[in-house]
Amino acid sequence: MSRAKTYHVSCLNLAVHPHDKPDTYVRLMKALGQIKYAKVYGDTCGTIRYLQEIATGNGGTAYMTGMFVRFTHLDPNSGWFNTEDKSNVDTETDGRPILPINLKPNRTETNFIFFPTSDCHKLFFISDKFSPVLAQKFLKRLAGDKDIANEFGDINIEIMTTSDAIQQVLQLNSISSLLIKVNMPNADDLDDCEQEQIDRLSKQGVGKMTQQMNPLKGHQLEPDQQTIALMKVATIHGNGFIQAKGEDPSTGVKRIVSSKDYPDTRDLVIEAYDKTPFHIRFLDFVKEWLNQLR
Repeated sequence: MSRAKTYHVSCLNLAVHPHDKPDTYVRLMKALGQIKYAKVYGDTCGTIRYLQEIATGNGGTAYMTGMFVRFTHLDPNSGWFNTEDKSNVDTETDGRPILPINLKPNRTETNFIFFPTSDCHKLFFISDKFSPVLAQKFLKRLAGDKDIANEFGDINIEIMTTSDAIQQVLQLNSISSLLIKVNMPNADDLDDCEQEQIDRLSKQGVGKMTQQMNPLKGHQLEPDQQTIALMKVATIHGNGFIQAKGEDPSTGVKRIVSSKDYPDTRDLVIEAYDKTPFHIRFLDFVKEWLNQLR
């Protein structure tokens, strides 16, 4: 009997400041899709393909779909090794290996759906083969392209995380440090409970904030409601991250808690008897997720 198939789905928040045009995020994704490829780490590179724009009934863009692709980029100028006789290849005398310039090995790809509206700009992707950290790093490398930076300015790409990181921080004993990094969110991006803190920072002209808290000698940190509100903005709203050092309440062992270790990853389960096309099931799943975020 066939079993259900489970896909892990994660989410990134892409924020452009300022996004003064209604098509800013559509143009951004198209620009990212035009880049041939970008180095992610080591000899691993990535690109975007099959990018499609799905229109709304009034001529706008409802969402965009595509695929992340990563592969290995082999450098013919690097050191080469002959496995037959276990010798080094002397490229000066033996010549460099002839490699097809446009063909890359170790291809891995995954689907994504991006909602490019000013009140959303969330990107959902299948994270079984692309972890949230890897996907974030990949898109940051693409967004670091000089032409894109010149056109769109500051682009923040953050992992949507759960509230578990905040709870883990608050449960630590003897917190020795608390780091909160916040990218100022768009005004249409927040719930009311955090708005007061963001308004306070906005009045000071803050674009990004890094807050490092350490206790006085003989004291311990106890985050108040204002600090917790900033932690929520940074994590569950996808506008930064938090990291704390303290002691595990159960073992007393020193521990580091980072929100990057608590991505908001959810299971998309497709039953064997479900004949609905995958892209439809994926879209319905993330739409329901979006409704929960709003």
